Formats: sequence, structure tokens, C-alpha cells
Amino acid sequence: MSNENEKIDISKCDSDFLKNKFLEFENQFKIIEKKIDKILEVLEKDCKKMNDHIDFVENVYDNVKMPFYYIMNKVNYLVFSENNDILDIEHNNEKRLL
Repeated sequence: MSNENEKIDISKCDSDFLKNKFLEFENQFKIIEKKIDKILEVLEKDCKKMNDHIDFVENVYDNVKMPFYYIMNKVNYLVFSENNDILDIEHNNEKRLL
């Protein structure tokens, strides 16, 4: 492969030289194209795997969110209900002490 900064004076080139340069560029282009195709193949495969994972997580969430919220609401009700009872008892005890 020739130096990238090398300039070719076409006026001084014969047709064989130009053909060879063209073939060299064509081969380089094909190599680059193959590498890009491999990169795209890997990216598409990984993207599909990621999309499948996202779909799975969304599906699980859709199936679990309603029961989860139901349970959380019940737990919150019990926790806040108990806290209010404790606060009421403390408040009543303070009144008795006065």
C-alpha cells in the first residue's frame, strides 16, 4: 500500500500504473466494506438481544405491577395506621400527665 499523503501526477502516469492504482483502491475498499459488514452484523445481533431483554422486562413489569401496587397500598395502610395509633396513645398519655 502506498503512502496516504503521496500525490499522483496523472499527467506522468501510464495506463498500466493507473489501472494498478485503481485495483489497489478497489481492493482496499472491499476490505473496508467487509469490516463494516462484520461490525454491522455484530451490532444488529447485540441490538436484537437488547431489544429482547427490554421486551422481557416490560412484560414482567406489566404482569407484576398491579399485584405489587396492591400489596404496597395494604402495607402502607397498615404502617400509617399503626403509626397513627401510636401517636394517639402518646398524645393521650401526655394529656393524662397534665
